[in-house]
Amino acid sequence: MKTTRSKNLKSPRKPAPQAAAPVTPSVDPSINTNAVLDNRAMDSSIIDTSAFETVANRLQNSVFSKLEKDPFFRTGYMYEAAGNLGAAAACYSRSIQAGPSAEAYTSLSHVLRLMGEVDAALYQARQAVEIDPEFGNAWSNLGALLIEKHIYDEAVSCLERALKAKNLTTLAETYFHLARAYVSKGCLRAAISALDECLKRDPQADMARLLKAQLDSQLN
Repeated sequence: MKTTRSKNLKSPRKPAPQAAAPVTPSVDPSINTNAVLDNRAMDSSIIDTSAFETVANRLQNSVFSKLEKDPFFRTGYMYEAAGNLGAAAACYSRSIQAGPSAEAYTSLSHVLRLMGEVDAALYQARQAVEIDPEFGNAWSNLGALLIEKHIYDEAVSCLERALKAKNLTTLAETYFHLARAYVSKGCLRAAISALDECLKRDPQADMARLLKAQLDSQLN
């Protein structure tokens, strides 16, 4: 009489925990970025060239180089200047797909922030500083986003990092964000010092002047 062996039944393995998927921007899928790149579409009825010049005046050499070499990035900046944020985000995303850069990640992050997608913007901002730690605008943008998320200690660290970086053109804006972070931490004198630095760089910064007046009245 043959005896049957009992098979060892192994308990099923638990699936390994999956890493959280990166937050992706919700860009209008109807935007045809290939058509966007058609020079025939870039006429005065779509692009406000004066607005584009205002944006371009804030840029440093690395971004100018990106504008010259990357048609997706260039078109994204044009659409951002014209106020078409969905099209701008689509173009910046295509720029990143073609070749990731801190400039494109920062620009996409900025646009997503304007669209109210702070979590998606924060993800893109972290990608930017990882690619190029010397891109000051990326650190400044990240610091501003962290303030919106009420993460003030890290915001201060990022903004201070921006001020030490080589490529920073948003100097007055960075000092203003630093002042905001200090106010949220209750460091009012440090905030006033940052506002003074902001106003040295941009005497027309009305929001900085107003905030400084409010802080002065609290301390006096």
